[in-house]
Amino acid sequence: MHTGLDDPAPNDRALAGRRVVVPRAVDQAGPLTAALVAQGAVVVHLPLLQIEYGSGDELRDAIAATPRPDWIVFTSANAVRACVAAGLAPSLIGVGVAAIGDATARALAAADIEVDFVPSKATAHALAAELPLAETALLPLAELAASTLEDGLGKRNFVTTRVTAYRSVLPAIENEARAEAGSADLILATAPSVVDRLVEVLGIGAIPEPLICIGPSTAAAATRHGLAIVVADPHNDEGLVAAARETLADLR
Repeated sequence: MHTGLDDPAPNDRALAGRRVVVPRAVDQAGPLTAALVAQGAVVVHLPLLQIEYGSGDELRDAIAATPRPDWIVFTSANAVRACVAAGLAPSLIGVGVAAIGDATARALAAADIEVDFVPSKATAHALAAELPLAETALLPLAELAASTLEDGLGKRNFVTTRVTAYRSVLPAIENEARAEAGSADLILATAPSVVDRLVEVLGIGAIPEPLICIGPSTAAAATRHGLAIVVADPHNDEGLVAAARETLADLR
């Protein structure tokens, strides 16, 4: 089965039988889970955050009240799903559409939304620095997303409008799930909020190290907690799998 991620070399079995925690809800972890399982890993799902899209009224009202932007900038597939669910895809015609990375670009393509720009690296810093210069940008973000993107665009004299596309809520974590995650070989951290939630749920001493971080902002959150880290390169699911493989090969 093709997962959409690069397949490992035939003799690369570093993940075989190893327990790897994916901190996403099962319905949002499909390609990453499939890539890990294809390489022999035992995937432990630990949904630390649950995405809540709401009715879409707030998002529609916020965008309707905003002058038509030069760019709409998507930093996650969740933001894409929120805009599509709110019926906003047709309003993007004629607006420049930027995606932070390949996964977000794929989500836009699946919604038949043409992507005009993807930065050289899947980071907010690269997106802010490389977005073709214009006057205005609309940013549909998570409620508690950091201001890195809007600050970076502001330094380049963009006028940005931030709207809340979705929220992350905290599901209850059973003790059995905590124990299973704490006894795993590796945990893949996919966002700064995931790191903070890991520390809250497991405690510093129970988090297997090094923590595999999807990118710089996630790594910075882990470093603030004093955790040893490995940063995925590229900063996407493919990079997470490669980093897990290389880390566990080194630990054998």
